[in-house]
Amino acid sequence: MTRSSTSWRAFVFALLMGGLLLTACDTADLSSLPDESIIDLMQGVQEMRTFAAVVGADSALAASLAEDGAYTVLVPRSVGLANLQTDTLINDPQLRARVADRHVIPGTVLQAGDITDGMSVTPIEGTPLTFSTTDGLRVNGARIVTTDVPASNGVIHILDRPILDRLNTAERILIESDLQVLETSLDLSEGPLQARLRDDNVNQTVFAPTNDAFAAVVDTNGDGSVSEAELGQVDLDRVLLYHVLPDRVLAQQIPLSSTEYETLLGPNVQAVRNAESGSVTVGGSVNRPTATVTRADLRSRNGVVHVIDSLLVPPANGSGDQK
Repeated sequence: MTRSSTSWRAFVFALLMGGLLLTACDTADLSSLPDESIIDLMQGVQEMRTFAAVVGADSALAASLAEDGAYTVLVPRSVGLANLQTDTLINDPQLRARVADRHVIPGTVLQAGDITDGMSVTPIEGTPLTFSTTDGLRVNGARIVTTDVPASNGVIHILDRPILDRLNTAERILIESDLQVLETSLDLSEGPLQARLRDDNVNQTVFAPTNDAFAAVVDTNGDGSVSEAELGQVDLDRVLLYHVLPDRVLAQQIPLSSTEYETLLGPNVQAVRNAESGSVTVGGSVNRPTATVTRADLRSRNGVVHVIDSLLVPPANGSGDQK
C-alpha cells in the first residue's frame, strides 16, 4: 500500500468517526485523491469491511466496483450488520445478491447535495429506493450517517443499517443472529408456515421470539441453549402459528388500547402500544404472560417481523383464549 493510499484511508476513517460531510463542491479535493476504487476503499476501511466481505463474495460485482465507471454505493456500517448472520449472506449466492445489489446504484455519482425529498433511484436489484430529507437524510428508512465519501469510480454514503426490505419473511428471520432457534423451529415444523413465509402472494406479521426467549421455556438441560431434541418435545406447529398474524401490522399501527388480533392458529393475541415510549407488548390476554417487542418493524417484501423477548404459549384448548 502506498503512503498516499494509507493517508487517504486514515482520512476516510476520520471522516466516518467525525461525521464530516463532503459535498459536490469539493472538486479541488477530488482532483488530488489517490486512485482508490470503491471496492478497494471499502476493503481498506474497518467500518466498511463487513459489507465489503459480502460484496467481495460476488466476484462479478466486486470486479465492477474495481473498474472505471460511475457508481453510488450505500454501505451499511459494520456495527449496523452486527446482528446479522453475515456468513449466511456470503455463502448463499441468491440471498447475497438480493442484499448487495440493493445497495449499489449504477450509472450515477449521486452527491448528497443532489438528493431531494422523495427522489427515487434504481439499484442493481431493480426495485426503486426512495430518499427522504424530512428527518435527516434517509433512504428506505435507513439513516445516512456519512455522505459523499469519494472514490475513483463513484461515491459512497454510509448507512446506519442495511436495507433488507426485498428479502422475504423467511429470509429475514434466517439472517438474524438472535432468531436462529426460531429458524431451526421453522425447519423442524411439519406445517405449511415455512412455505407461507416465502410466498410473495401473502402478507404476515411475525412476533419472533429470540434465542433466549426459547431457552427460557424449552431448555430442559439448563445449559442456556436449545437443541433440536428439546424443540422436538414442543408442538411446534401450534406454537409457531400462534406467533403469526395473517396481515402486515407495523408497530405504529398497533393501538394505544389493548387490541385483539387473530393468529394463524386461530386464538387471538392481544397487543398494545405505550403512548409515551412507543413500545409494544403482546400476549394471550390480561391473564396470560406478555412479551415485549425489543426490535420492531423488520420489514420484508411479504410481511414484517417484530422481535419479542418471551415465547407466546397458545391456550391449551386450542379453541380460543381464556379471558
